[in-house]
Amino acid sequence: MTRADLHAIVESILAFAGSTIHGAAFAPSESLKSLADLGVLVPTGYLAEVACDECDEHHMASIIATGAGKRAVCLRSGLEFIPEGDLTVYGVRAAPLVGMLAESLDRQRRWAQPRVAPFLWSLGSFGHLNFQVGVYFLLQAGDVEHVNDAIGWLAREPRYDAVAVLTNERRDLSNLALPCDGRVVRLLDYICTNDRSRWELDRTRLAERVIPQRLLRLNVRGRPKSAYALAARLIPEVDRDGTLQTLTSKRARHRVVLAAARARHGDKTKLSREPCEQAFQDYLRANPSGERESRRKLES
Repeated sequence: MTRADLHAIVESILAFAGSTIHGAAFAPSESLKSLADLGVLVPTGYLAEVACDECDEHHMASIIATGAGKRAVCLRSGLEFIPEGDLTVYGVRAAPLVGMLAESLDRQRRWAQPRVAPFLWSLGSFGHLNFQVGVYFLLQAGDVEHVNDAIGWLAREPRYDAVAVLTNERRDLSNLALPCDGRVVRLLDYICTNDRSRWELDRTRLAERVIPQRLLRLNVRGRPKSAYALAARLIPEVDRDGTLQTLTSKRARHRVVLAAARARHGDKTKLSREPCEQAFQDYLRANPSGERESRRKLES
């Protein structure tokens, strides 16, 4: 199953967060295993009835447990048959997914408001260049009036340079007016799986989508205003031939990037190790190794 397939399954399932679903109605059981391992799906039992295969008329047959496994019994004829497909019923939980996404942020700050659907979850914030982006998750968007009520809570929030409101809603809500700079974007467009098979946000792509262009243009010319922004600008140039990727320690990478910064902006330029390493990790997430290799070949 491709990543896109899994993402589409998650998008459909999240619409039923807080309730139960018949897993086989959404995907084969093997496709749901990863979501069960992550805690998004929790087995709660089995179907009580299935459509009867023994009679001409459409009616339901009861599920019973036998020594040979689950069987369906037609109450009209008394005949038993083996029901097709997986009968497992799952509870759908959004909290584990929300928690995983929050782990990929610099600062976690979680709450959920209001107390009725749609729910607006606060995940936290992260830095991009010299900007701070607040991240939220809008669950079960519903009609636009209710969405407006939910995102109204953003007016009470700390001031960020921009906010990203992720949603499992399939409609395009990117033009929806927010009480601050930012956009409502589709969750599945900005998540990826890390080395631990846990989901995280593609922070660079998300920031470039929600930060207003008038702010991004401020970083086009001159020296960046933050250490992170300075490192983020230099790393793609330093790593043009894969130099940074061959270094195994944070200290070594920091020394190379610092040398490049001082060569460009003077010997008194300061660049601490932590923002340098954060910029390097964001660079790796935004530029998979295959893409970097292809770019180097084109440039050569």
